[in-house]
Amino acid sequence: MNRNNPEEVFKSAQKAMEVGDYHGFFICLDPADLRKIMNNAFKLSMSKHGGKNDEFRAICERHSIPLRELQDVWEKMEWRRYDEVLKTAFKNVFDVAALMADLEKHSRAVAGGGSISKKLFVGEVLLNLDIADKKAWAERKINDKYSEPIGFLRKKDGWYIKLFVKSRQ
Repeated sequence: MNRNNPEEVFKSAQKAMEVGDYHGFFICLDPADLRKIMNNAFKLSMSKHGGKNDEFRAICERHSIPLRELQDVWEKMEWRRYDEVLKTAFKNVFDVAALMADLEKHSRAVAGGGSISKKLFVGEVLLNLDIADKKAWAERKINDKYSEPIGFLRKKDGWYIKLFVKSRQ
C-alpha cells in the first residue's frame, strides 16, 4: 500500500476493491470516515440478528467491542445510547480497518450486502486533482455521465481518502 500521494493511495484502494481485499481498502480511508461506515455496518448486522450470531460475537470479542452492552441498548431501542456505546468502543479498537473488514465480510454473509459497494472505485478515474498543503480534492469519474467529489488528507504516515466530502469551492 502506497500513501506517498493522493493518486497512489487511490490506486491502492482501487486495487484492493478489484480483488475483494476489504482490509486493504479500508486501511486507505480516513479513520473518521471509517467510523461513519462502521456505525452503519454494526446497525446492519444488529438488525439481522441482534448480535446473536457466533461469527459476530467472535468479531466483537476479537476487537474488544462490548457486545452485551450493545445488545442491551439495541433491545431497549435506546438509539442515542447505542451510538454512544459504539463511539466509545471504537476509540479502543486497535486496528479499525481490520474490524471494518471483518464486519463487511460478515454483513455480506448474513445480510446479502455490506456497508459499501463492491464496485466502489473499480474502473474509476481520478480527475482534476488539486493539492493544497495537507488536503487534496479531486473528482472520481465513475462513468461517462457521472462523477463524485473525493478528498484526501495527509497525516504523519501519508495520505488517506476522505469519502464524505463536497466539491472544493
